[in-house]
Amino acid sequence: MSTPASTPAVDLQQLMEWVQFAQESLELGHYEDAKRDLSQVLRIASGEQ
Repeated sequence: MSTPASTPAVDLQQLMEWVQFAQESLELGHYEDAKRDLSQVLRIASGEQ
């Protein structure tokens, strides 16, 4: 399991951006968009791009 300290800063920035996109989508009621955004977060977190 990766810890935040071992994750490159660029990846952390990407994660934070996609989480923010998901949050905005949820606030607007765009649930499919939020699901897509969170899937991207999982891909980045697992090392996929």
